[in-house]
Amino acid sequence: MAKAPVKKASKQPAAPKPGATRRVALRLPADLVAQAETVARARREPLDAVVAGFLRSALGGAPFFPGMGREHLAAFQRAFAGLSEEEMLAVDGILMTEPGQAE
Repeated sequence: MAKAPVKKASKQPAAPKPGATRRVALRLPADLVAQAETVARARREPLDAVVAGFLRSALGGAPFFPGMGREHLAAFQRAFAGLSEEEMLAVDGILMTEPGQAE
């Protein structure tokens, strides 16, 4: 009787199913974790969702801000292109003088 051929295991892992998650442990710089935690609190999102968004954005997948595609970013860049550095500071909300102090 002939033996059935032995199937060799694939060296590449199977593609993950859409929406599948994995638990991983990472060592990250404390300052980056603190910044990600600040973003998570501001968005009222879990830290893992924020970090996943960072990774997707960095790897060229989904945009970092949900609902904001690259066309939105390009529109913002065009809208603010003519502003001076001082005007951009005002747009960013960075005040260079104390409130009530004359410039």
